[in-house]
Amino acid sequence: MVAATHAVIVFDGRVFGPLVPRAVQDGCRGLASLLGTPLLQVELQQTASEPWRFVSATGMADFRIGGRPLVKALAQTLATREAA
Repeated sequence: MVAATHAVIVFDGRVFGPLVPRAVQDGCRGLASLLGTPLLQVELQQTASEPWRFVSATGMADFRIGGRPLVKALAQTLATREAA
């Protein structure tokens, strides 16, 4: 059986990308927090025997995963920080 691979992006404590269970979202947010990074892409695999398995994480995010909601959140954060 081939494992399904999923990627999500954590930005400022919010998870963007495909819908994953709340516990997985919480784990991804926790990882970003522990690493001290506001932007983190997390790769996961899903199989019948292991529903969710961590594969990798990187600070080089593919913005297509988060789509327009991620881009809007990033633009809003940058605009807010620039105004401050």
